[in-house]
Amino acid sequence: EENSITKTLGEAGFTVTGTGSLDKNSVMAYVYDSETEGMLTVNETTGAVTMRKAGTATVTVSTEGTANAGAAKASYTVTVEKATPTVTVNLPEGGQEGVYGFTGQPLTFTATVTGVGNGAVAPTGTDEITYTFYENNDDGEPGQSLGTTQPTAVGTYWVTAAYGGDANYTSQTSAAQSFTISPAQLTVKVLNPYNGEDYDGSTHAAAEGFTVTGNGQTLTEGVTISYATEKDGPYDFDTMPQVKNAGEY
Repeated sequence: EENSITKTLGEAGFTVTGTGSLDKNSVMAYVYDSETEGMLTVNETTGAVTMRKAGTATVTVSTEGTANAGAAKASYTVTVEKATPTVTVNLPEGGQEGVYGFTGQPLTFTATVTGVGNGAVAPTGTDEITYTFYENNDDGEPGQSLGTTQPTAVGTYWVTAAYGGDANYTSQTSAAQSFTISPAQLTVKVLNPYNGEDYDGSTHAAAEGFTVTGNGQTLTEGVTISYATEKDGPYDFDTMPQVKNAGEY
């Protein structure tokens, strides 16, 4: 009675049946006919329809006829509209609860695009995701957009993943996910400190020098080292002292 049906990909399947008007014992056959290959799956005996892709298709209902009625057929169209996928942005490995130590290098984000099920095909083109980054506003929510250029400086930021869609799924953007870049841990190493031999009356350099490293790199700027001639300071010397008398420096 209704010659057209409109559904959305991911909805539960449905069944359309036919009845021979002159002979209710007519055996009906259901045949899917469409230029869109694999759009529907139709049970040829029961008429049950499973929607696999978006598009428009025709289903023909026919009977070969009986002793009292000749062969006949009718058809109806099915329009399946695109589904909306679920997009989730995944934080990179190596962090702890979304916190990553500063390296000066971009992090590697990934995204998951999930289809709607119920027999529908999976989304395609999921390797072409666009990531957009945002500042952190005063309320702990996404603030001003930074575009697609990933921030690498210390701070808290937000990121979204946008899927462009395909023949069966609409475009969709994930919820924003926050991440933090924390200051790098620095390590100070004294090079060949005087080893505390017994007093010999001579003057010795306290050490040959020092290194300050972070993220596997040696810092050559922005480092200030102070020295003290007493165990607990004050640290008011900016050059390495020469040591002679017994004691701790």
